[in-house]
Amino acid sequence: MNSNYNPDKNQQQTERFQPPVHHQKPVNQQQPVHQNSNMIQDVSIYSHSYKIHGGKSALDVRATEKLRKSEENVIDKDGNKNLFHTIQLECAPKNDGQTRSYNWKRKVVLQLTDQELPLFICVCLGSLKKISFGNHGVGEEKNCKYFSLENQGIKLFMQAGNNSEKNKINLPIPINMPNAVHMGIIALEQYSKNFPSLSSDTVLKQVHYIGNVYCSFNHQEIKDKIPVN
Repeated sequence: MNSNYNPDKNQQQTERFQPPVHHQKPVNQQQPVHQNSNMIQDVSIYSHSYKIHGGKSALDVRATEKLRKSEENVIDKDGNKNLFHTIQLECAPKNDGQTRSYNWKRKVVLQLTDQELPLFICVCLGSLKKISFGNHGVGEEKNCKYFSLENQGIKLFMQAGNNSEKNKINLPIPINMPNAVHMGIIALEQYSKNFPSLSSDTVLKQVHYIGNVYCSFNHQEIKDKIPVN
Protein backbone atom coordinates (compact mmCIF):
# COMPACT_ATOMS: atom_id res chain seq x y z
CA MET A 1 0.00 0.00 0.00
CA ASN A 2 1.29 3.42 -0.94
CA SER A 3 2.34 5.26 2.19
CA ASN A 4 1.76 8.62 0.42
CA TYR A 5 -1.88 7.90 -0.28
CA ASN A 6 -4.05 10.66 1.15
CA PRO A 7 -7.80 10.02 0.57
CA ASP A 8 -8.78 13.54 1.57
CA LYS A 9 -6.42 15.09 -0.97
CA ASN A 10 -7.60 12.82 -3.79
CA GLN A 11 -11.21 13.62 -2.98
CA GLN A 12 -10.46 17.37 -3.24
CA GLN A 13 -8.80 16.86 -6.64
CA THR A 14 -11.76 14.82 -7.89
CA GLU A 15 -14.19 17.50 -6.84
CA ARG A 16 -11.97 20.19 -8.37
CA PHE A 17 -11.91 18.55 -11.83
CA GLN A 18 -15.52 17.46 -12.14
CA PRO A 19 -16.73 18.07 -15.71
CA PRO A 20 -19.00 21.07 -16.08
CA VAL A 21 -22.72 20.40 -16.17
CA HIS A 22 -24.50 21.86 -19.21
CA HIS A 23 -27.88 23.09 -18.09
CA GLN A 24 -30.42 22.44 -20.81
CA LYS A 25 -33.88 23.91 -20.95
CA PRO A 26 -36.74 21.51 -20.49
CA VAL A 27 -38.29 20.44 -23.76
CA ASN A 28 -41.33 22.64 -23.27
CA GLN A 29 -39.16 25.73 -22.74
CA GLN A 30 -36.87 25.40 -25.72
CA GLN A 31 -37.01 27.89 -28.55
CA PRO A 32 -39.67 27.03 -31.13
CA VAL A 33 -38.53 25.54 -34.38
CA HIS A 34 -39.02 28.05 -37.19
CA GLN A 35 -41.32 26.63 -39.84
CA ASN A 36 -40.91 27.12 -43.53
CA SER A 37 -41.99 30.67 -44.39
CA ASN A 38 -44.26 29.24 -47.09
CA MET A 39 -46.35 27.38 -44.53
CA ILE A 40 -49.53 28.98 -43.23
CA GLN A 41 -48.96 30.29 -39.73
CA ASP A 42 -52.04 32.54 -39.45
CA VAL A 43 -55.50 31.06 -39.78
CA SER A 44 -57.07 34.44 -40.55
CA ILE A 45 -58.99 34.47 -43.80
CA TYR A 46 -58.79 37.64 -45.84
CA SER A 47 -61.56 38.63 -48.25
CA HIS A 48 -60.46 38.85 -51.86
CA SER A 49 -61.52 41.20 -54.60
CA TYR A 50 -63.19 40.03 -57.79
CA LYS A 51 -62.39 41.61 -61.14
CA ILE A 52 -64.55 41.58 -64.25
CA HIS A 53 -62.97 42.75 -67.51
CA GLY A 54 -65.15 44.15 -70.28
CA GLY A 55 -64.48 45.49 -73.74
CA LYS A 56 -64.53 49.14 -72.61
CA SER A 57 -64.26 49.03 -68.81
CA ALA A 58 -63.31 46.82 -65.89
CA LEU A 59 -64.96 46.31 -62.51
CA ASP A 60 -63.32 45.37 -59.22
CA VAL A 61 -65.66 44.27 -56.40
CA ARG A 62 -64.05 44.60 -52.97
CA ALA A 63 -65.18 43.73 -49.45
CA THR A 64 -64.98 46.75 -47.17
CA GLU A 65 -66.42 48.43 -44.07
CA LYS A 66 -68.34 51.65 -43.72
CA LEU A 67 -68.44 53.94 -40.69
CA ARG A 68 -70.68 56.96 -40.55
CA LYS A 69 -68.87 60.16 -39.69
CA SER A 70 -71.42 60.88 -36.93
CA GLU A 71 -70.49 57.54 -35.32
CA GLU A 72 -66.73 57.88 -35.72
CA ASN A 73 -66.06 57.83 -31.97
CA VAL A 74 -69.02 55.65 -30.97
CA ILE A 75 -68.37 52.13 -29.68
CA ASP A 76 -70.72 49.43 -28.43
CA LYS A 77 -70.72 47.71 -25.03
CA ASP A 78 -68.01 45.29 -26.20
CA GLY A 79 -65.71 48.12 -27.25
CA ASN A 80 -66.27 47.63 -30.98
CA LYS A 81 -66.99 50.35 -33.50
CA ASN A 82 -70.40 50.38 -35.13
CA LEU A 83 -69.20 49.28 -38.56
CA PHE A 84 -71.34 48.28 -41.51
CA HIS A 85 -69.88 45.54 -43.70
CA THR A 86 -70.44 46.29 -47.36
CA ILE A 87 -68.73 46.24 -50.76
CA GLN A 88 -66.83 48.79 -52.80
CA LEU A 89 -67.14 49.01 -56.57
CA GLU A 90 -64.09 50.24 -58.47
CA CYS A 91 -64.56 50.85 -62.20
CA ALA A 92 -61.83 51.80 -64.65
CA PRO A 93 -61.74 52.62 -68.39
CA LYS A 94 -59.83 50.52 -70.90
CA ASN A 95 -56.57 52.00 -72.18
CA ASP A 96 -56.38 53.04 -75.83
CA GLY A 97 -55.12 50.50 -78.30
CA GLN A 98 -55.48 46.75 -78.61
CA THR A 99 -53.91 45.86 -75.27
CA ARG A 100 -56.28 44.45 -72.67
CA SER A 101 -55.24 46.82 -69.92
CA TYR A 102 -57.14 49.40 -67.90
CA ASN A 103 -56.39 52.82 -66.49
CA TRP A 104 -57.00 52.34 -62.75
CA LYS A 105 -55.73 55.86 -62.06
CA ARG A 106 -59.02 57.11 -63.51
CA LYS A 107 -61.17 54.66 -61.60
CA VAL A 108 -64.55 55.57 -60.14
CA VAL A 109 -64.93 54.31 -56.56
CA LEU A 110 -68.35 53.73 -55.00
CA GLN A 111 -69.07 52.32 -51.55
CA LEU A 112 -72.57 50.87 -51.20
CA THR A 113 -74.78 52.06 -48.34
CA ASP A 114 -76.78 49.87 -45.98
CA GLN A 115 -79.88 50.33 -48.15
CA GLU A 116 -78.15 49.87 -51.50
CA LEU A 117 -76.35 46.64 -50.59
CA PRO A 118 -79.40 44.32 -50.23
CA LEU A 119 -80.90 45.78 -53.42
CA PHE A 120 -77.60 45.16 -55.23
CA ILE A 121 -77.81 41.51 -54.13
CA CYS A 122 -81.41 41.33 -55.37
CA VAL A 123 -80.39 42.39 -58.87
CA CYS A 124 -77.37 40.06 -58.98
CA LEU A 125 -79.42 37.05 -57.86
CA GLY A 126 -82.53 37.77 -59.91
CA SER A 127 -85.25 39.06 -57.56
CA LEU A 128 -85.14 42.68 -58.79
CA LYS A 129 -84.70 44.11 -62.29
CA LYS A 130 -82.78 47.36 -61.92
CA ILE A 131 -81.35 49.84 -59.42
CA SER A 132 -79.86 53.28 -60.05
CA PHE A 133 -78.23 55.52 -57.45
CA GLY A 134 -76.61 58.87 -58.14
CA ASN A 135 -75.95 60.18 -54.66
CA HIS A 136 -72.29 59.20 -54.27
CA GLY A 137 -69.14 61.27 -53.93
CA VAL A 138 -67.62 63.59 -51.33
CA GLY A 139 -66.29 67.14 -51.28
CA GLU A 140 -66.35 68.83 -54.68
CA GLU A 141 -67.69 65.61 -56.19
CA LYS A 142 -70.57 65.18 -53.76
CA ASN A 143 -73.57 63.63 -55.54
CA CYS A 144 -71.55 63.48 -58.78
CA LYS A 145 -70.76 59.76 -58.77
CA TYR A 146 -73.39 57.23 -59.78
CA PHE A 147 -74.00 53.62 -60.71
CA SER A 148 -76.80 51.50 -62.13
CA LEU A 149 -77.19 47.74 -62.34
CA GLU A 150 -79.77 46.00 -64.53
CA ASN A 151 -80.66 42.32 -64.74
CA GLN A 152 -81.25 41.61 -68.44
CA GLY A 153 -82.04 37.90 -68.10
CA ILE A 154 -78.93 36.14 -69.36
CA LYS A 155 -76.58 38.92 -68.28
CA LEU A 156 -76.29 42.04 -66.12
CA PHE A 157 -75.41 45.47 -67.39
CA MET A 158 -73.74 47.99 -65.14
CA GLN A 159 -72.88 51.64 -65.64
CA ALA A 160 -70.76 53.71 -63.29
CA GLY A 161 -69.46 57.20 -63.69
CA ASN A 162 -68.69 60.69 -62.53
CA ASN A 163 -70.58 63.81 -63.64
CA SER A 164 -68.12 66.35 -62.23
CA GLU A 165 -66.60 68.75 -64.75
CA LYS A 166 -63.06 67.79 -63.77
CA ASN A 167 -63.42 64.01 -63.91
CA LYS A 168 -66.41 63.41 -66.17
CA ILE A 169 -66.58 59.77 -67.27
CA ASN A 170 -69.12 57.02 -67.98
CA LEU A 171 -68.14 53.36 -67.78
CA PRO A 172 -70.38 50.60 -69.22
CA ILE A 173 -69.69 47.05 -68.03
CA PRO A 174 -71.59 43.96 -69.30
CA ILE A 175 -71.55 41.11 -66.77
CA ASN A 176 -72.32 37.47 -67.63
CA MET A 177 -74.39 35.34 -65.25
CA PRO A 178 -71.52 33.36 -63.63
CA ASN A 179 -69.79 36.66 -62.83
CA ALA A 180 -73.09 38.15 -61.64
CA VAL A 181 -73.71 35.29 -59.21
CA HIS A 182 -70.12 35.47 -57.94
CA MET A 183 -70.53 39.19 -57.40
CA GLY A 184 -73.85 38.66 -55.60
CA ILE A 185 -72.36 36.04 -53.29
CA ILE A 186 -69.52 38.38 -52.28
CA ALA A 187 -72.10 41.06 -51.51
CA LEU A 188 -74.24 38.56 -49.58
CA GLU A 189 -71.22 37.41 -47.57
CA GLN A 190 -70.53 41.00 -46.52
CA TYR A 191 -74.18 41.75 -45.76
CA SER A 192 -74.45 38.60 -43.60
CA LYS A 193 -71.56 39.80 -41.41
CA ASN A 194 -73.87 42.53 -40.10
CA PHE A 195 -76.14 39.85 -38.61
CA PRO A 196 -73.76 37.41 -36.86
CA SER A 197 -76.58 35.54 -35.10
CA LEU A 198 -78.27 34.67 -38.43
CA SER A 199 -77.25 32.13 -41.05
CA SER A 200 -76.50 33.26 -44.59
CA ASP A 201 -79.56 31.26 -45.75
CA THR A 202 -81.81 33.32 -43.47
CA VAL A 203 -80.25 36.57 -44.67
CA LEU A 204 -80.66 35.50 -48.32
CA LYS A 205 -84.36 34.72 -47.76
CA GLN A 206 -84.91 38.19 -46.32
CA VAL A 207 -83.05 39.79 -49.22
CA HIS A 208 -85.25 37.95 -51.73
CA TYR A 209 -88.27 39.00 -49.67
CA ILE A 210 -87.31 42.64 -50.24
CA GLY A 211 -87.11 42.10 -54.00
CA ASN A 212 -90.38 40.17 -54.14
CA VAL A 213 -92.26 42.85 -52.19
CA TYR A 214 -91.06 45.64 -54.49
CA CYS A 215 -91.93 43.62 -57.60
CA SER A 216 -95.42 42.84 -56.27
CA PHE A 217 -96.03 46.61 -55.99
CA ASN A 218 -94.66 47.28 -59.50
CA HIS A 219 -91.31 48.59 -58.27
CA GLN A 220 -89.06 46.39 -60.39
CA GLU A 221 -86.77 49.36 -60.95
CA ILE A 222 -85.57 51.53 -58.05
CA LYS A 223 -83.93 54.88 -58.69
CA ASP A 224 -82.23 57.07 -56.06
CA LYS A 225 -84.96 56.82 -53.42
CA ILE A 226 -86.30 53.72 -51.67
CA PRO A 227 -90.04 53.31 -52.45
CA VAL A 228 -92.38 53.84 -49.50
CA ASN A 229 -95.74 53.39 -51.26
